[in-house]
Amino acid sequence: MCIETSALANSGYEAETPQLLIPIRLAELLDLWPPRGVMEETEFETAGGSLRLWIFSRACKVMVVAEGVNPPVIDVDIVVLPLADEVLMSDKVISEL
Repeated sequence: MCIETSALANSGYEAETPQLLIPIRLAELLDLWPPRGVMEETEFETAGGSLRLWIFSRACKVMVVAEGVNPPVIDVDIVVLPLADEVLMSDKVISEL
């Protein structure tokens, strides 16, 4: 399956692995929601309180779509955050792309 979407490059989103943070509606299209199978459920503490999220390791391949370019294709972890309303690229994704 191939889904084309836009994503925000956010160098402030630091991660140890290449990660895409996605909203639930995109996770549904990727057949990752509702959560099942191999994934990690975790909570992060923020100034506004706890946030629950789900991490699917190496669940997706990502590339930049641009005319006249032969971009790399990278494996990324998918992070599903119910509060998200857009796709965010971690610093590692930005570096690898």
